[in-house]
Amino acid sequence: MSKKHSESDFTKRVTDQLRPFGFVINMVVYKGMNTSGTPDRYFHSAWWRGWLEFKAAKGRLSDLQKATIHSLNKHCPCTAFVIREAVDGHHAVETETGAVLGHFRTGKELVDLLHTLYQQSIQEGWIWK
Repeated sequence: MSKKHSESDFTKRVTDQLRPFGFVINMVVYKGMNTSGTPDRYFHSAWWRGWLEFKAAKGRLSDLQKATIHSLNKHCPCTAFVIREAVDGHHAVETETGAVLGHFRTGKELVDLLHTLYQQSIQEGWIWK
């Protein structure tokens, strides 16, 4: 990317790319602000429901965000991820600890990656520890 974008611009670009794939996307807000610790958006489709927390390339999760994402995945695996923007456009899906689970450039690639992670969670009985 030649010009800098804000985290909210990145969030909008990705959410706009996911809508054509049948996702209903909600933001939880309280008095105009995101509820503390809650991931940015809740996504619902016929095959996956979960939370995505969007972060700029150098953005950091707060301790409360880490704890929330960990708790969501502990109780229901494969339901909360961090979507990390990359300067070169090769964005990442991460865990709350920063472990990279895969990369994507387009909404279609992100859908495919989320579907793969979901299928793996079923086959392997993932449990976040």
